[in-house]
Amino acid sequence: MPQEKPYIFEPYFKEALWGNQRLLEIKKIKGFSPEIKIGESWEISGIKPHISKLKDNNKKTLNDLLKKDKTGLLGIKNAQQYENFPLLVKFLSTSDVLSLQVHPDDIMASRFGSLGKTEMWYIMEADENAYVIDGFKKNTDLNLFEPNNLLQIIEKEDFEPYLNKINVKKGDVIFIPAGKIHAIGPNIQLAEIQEASDITYRLFDWHRLDKNGKKRELHLDLGLEAIKPHLDHEKISYSPQINQAVPLVKDRHFTCNFIEVEGCFLRDLSQIDSFVIYLCLEGEASINEEKILTYHSFMLKATSSTAEIKSFAGNKAKFLEVYV
Repeated sequence: MPQEKPYIFEPYFKEALWGNQRLLEIKKIKGFSPEIKIGESWEISGIKPHISKLKDNNKKTLNDLLKKDKTGLLGIKNAQQYENFPLLVKFLSTSDVLSLQVHPDDIMASRFGSLGKTEMWYIMEADENAYVIDGFKKNTDLNLFEPNNLLQIIEKEDFEPYLNKINVKKGDVIFIPAGKIHAIGPNIQLAEIQEASDITYRLFDWHRLDKNGKKRELHLDLGLEAIKPHLDHEKISYSPQINQAVPLVKDRHFTCNFIEVEGCFLRDLSQIDSFVIYLCLEGEASINEEKILTYHSFMLKATSSTAEIKSFAGNKAKFLEVYV
């Protein structure tokens, strides 16, 4: 049976005041003003108005593929469960800390016609002192999570002693369920896998001003409603194995595996009733004869039975493999 040809999409580059031009440099993208700060490269998105366009035919979008063959693209169960494409995958690059923020779960987000936002991060590059904020410290008194108590702490800017601030390095994996307070620190490049949602509630933004000299909007009422205790926050432990799919996250919203390839790895996808996304973390390789470079991605349909992954020139290549 012939191998399915992957779908390759044009990334959407999203500006952010905490961004830089690192993603443009890595991807060798030209034409942007040197003053523009890019925070995110949306690799595969079904979120309006930034729905992914096919690279070889930018008049055709991910939504066009869904309309043509929803079951063949998403898989039987996913096609029944989801009206739209259920994930957003992207790369981030930071020059400053992101806002202290939280995302709603599916129930809360449904009020606004959206999925919630459970996500995970794979750290691709990080400076020596790089950090993230991953929830509250384990010994935090649960009474803190009463909305009035949280509001007072945020308004008094007395939250630093409660935050779980952890150093991160290349290869670290962190899972952020919806409702968990968090932030990404400066000088980090990472891959992010998340539900298809663009809802973020800012709780604090470090008193900085946007390019118009104004403070960005905070969302304290909705943010306090969305917060859950989430006092578990260990980095995900895993042991890479050559030419094997090593589990990182298995959640009802998505599954993510780590794959390190040397030579040729024939990945059996026949038991996966889902589209499968590959993000290249390091090195160069081909998947079903299509070349994929570092900080690039593409997707195979749910009808794909195998992924033949070949690293180049005797080197190794590292990937995230994502499906629902």
